[in-house]
Amino acid sequence: MKKFLLIAISIFCTSIVFSQVKTATTEQFKLFLNTKTMVVLEDDPFSDFNEVIKDNMTKYWDITPFEIITMEEFDAKKNNKALSFMLISDAMFTQNKMFNNDIKFQSKYTLLNLVLGGKGNSLNDMPDLGSVPLCYSELEVEPYIYKLGALLKYMQYYVRYNIAHPNSDVKKVVKDNAANIKTKELWLVKEDLAGSVNTEEKIKKVYPYKIKFVTKEEIQKGIENKQDFIFFHKIGPEGKISGGVCWKFLISAKDGAPLYFDYHKIDGSNPDAFLEKDFKEISK
Repeated sequence: MKKFLLIAISIFCTSIVFSQVKTATTEQFKLFLNTKTMVVLEDDPFSDFNEVIKDNMTKYWDITPFEIITMEEFDAKKNNKALSFMLISDAMFTQNKMFNNDIKFQSKYTLLNLVLGGKGNSLNDMPDLGSVPLCYSELEVEPYIYKLGALLKYMQYYVRYNIAHPNSDVKKVVKDNAANIKTKELWLVKEDLAGSVNTEEKIKKVYPYKIKFVTKEEIQKGIENKQDFIFFHKIGPEGKISGGVCWKFLISAKDGAPLYFDYHKIDGSNPDAFLEKDFKEISK
């Protein structure tokens, strides 16, 4: 499968963002509103993304007009400042000194990029408007498909937030929204939870607010029906590679607002899942 590849980026615990090197300025966020967004299909006839993206864009994208194009068309149009682009890429991140030790390792992730057109030789040169980490690239399936609609809402929320609150990053947005977690029902898929918090009884001991166990299909249907709940977006290796990092987001299905963000190194005590300590943190 051909995907765009971003250059390696070092991520430190003091400033963690999933983003390209060239972050959009406040003025560029405003310019985006006047562009037409070109959604670039993957060069893969079996791509789940290609199968669902047009339907999801039609249902959930309202910030700009859009058009579906091929990779070849992207190469021809990418320098057009009147256009913005949404496309899948693989990004190699280097995690170094994230956990107060000397461990250094690399992981490759699949991102959904939202960028402005303009001069530049590669995707790394294009101003980033709020790219979303989807999954580890090593996974054979695309586990984000059922929640893609809400991730598109997140992108639009992030753009509008940055126009209203210039120079904001994900941590700033989360901080402003975190208090809303307790007012909304948290929808959970059991397989995404650590064993110590994989039942309602266990969770209630550390998180006394509304929860609901659901399937991935129910989350997808809830997003389609514009229901007001929060769901867990996890970026983890799903047992396909040893070790690694589990990235954790809580996102509002209704408007895409991010309400929680954290990460942990995966080991015997901390599985690739939402942990008991995460529930304790959001219950504060």
